[in-house]
Amino acid sequence: MKYELKDIMTIVEASERYNVNLETLKCKFKPSIVGQTKIDLWKREGLIKQSGKTWLITPQFMYEVFGV
Repeated sequence: MKYELKDIMTIVEASERYNVNLETLKCKFKPSIVGQTKIDLWKREGLIKQSGKTWLITPQFMYEVFGV
């Protein structure tokens, strides 16, 4: 699936846009909590990407992980 730039968001933006607790969202990017395998899968599927220290996420990620 292709996204427009306006659809891609940081964790903070996603937290605000989808009304998901920021700390809950941050936990999804910690290998010690969700496992590196899961994070690698989301990367391969194009649902998330890390740019420097910033995670970029798609609306599809929010739907698949949080159902929103």
